[in-house]
Amino acid sequence: MAAYILARLGLAEAREARGDLAAIAALLRWSSTEQFAGLGGFDPDTAMPPQTRAATALFASRSFTEPERVYFSLGAMLTVEFFANRHIIPGEKAAFVDSRRYHRTLADPEMHYLAERWGELGAEHAHEALIRRVIDQLADPRALAAVDQGVSEACQRIESFYDLLYTTLLQSGIHSQPAR
Repeated sequence: MAAYILARLGLAEAREARGDLAAIAALLRWSSTEQFAGLGGFDPDTAMPPQTRAATALFASRSFTEPERVYFSLGAMLTVEFFANRHIIPGEKAAFVDSRRYHRTLADPEMHYLAERWGELGAEHAHEALIRRVIDQLADPRALAAVDQGVSEACQRIESFYDLLYTTLLQSGIHSQPAR
């Protein structure tokens, strides 16, 4: 889907990269570097500003096995799934399908990702529901406090990431133009 969107913006490299995941990743890395390199704390090795690194570090916490870290991860992943299920996936569907700007439907191969994840039968809804069921079974106050801490830290990191994203987009000079 990323290569499709970039191709629609008129980037010849994206049209050539379609289906080549390494080429798509390289193009997205280049694009991130172009947009974020001037920001303080930008890491050229990862092509990420600190806000993005902090948000993605939430996923690394899933590998910890200490009980407090597992409960923290449950809270963090609940937050991530909540945002994905209720904000990101519906927003992508509204922008890329419902707007008709890109002339796509959920049946199109480029929208396969959204088709699998959108709606009450989608993967994001199922992930959020599963994590909620697990958390609902917790009775230990320390476990619940760690879940709350995971939710709180995840919200802060996601908010910081979105603040950076929106600020950068608003300052980029990119304006709305018809899809090609």
